[in-house]
Amino acid sequence: MTIARYMHRRNQLPVGAFDWMALKDPHTEQQLARAEARAKSLEEQKKDAPIARQDYWEAQEAEREKTQRLRSLRLANELSKKLRVGNEVSKKRRTGKR
Repeated sequence: MTIARYMHRRNQLPVGAFDWMALKDPHTEQQLARAEARAKSLEEQKKDAPIARQDYWEAQEAEREKTQRLRSLRLANELSKKLRVGNEVSKKRRTGKR
């Protein structure tokens, strides 16, 4: 008979019915090992968080500076092209060529 059939009559459980609970379950040991590894990695993440945050902010600032520099170069290039085209048009008007 299974243990479940005896659960309603607690005083009549067979001897050693719960001996299986004393055995170590390999799944439980694996779960415990995983939980300990997870806790350890979380501690490391907490310890490394300020450094990672600072690195992130520095990378963001470098990206903004690079974008600003490239934008100013692009605008200067566009302006020089406009001035060159404007000078060519004014030369044609002065010489009478169209």
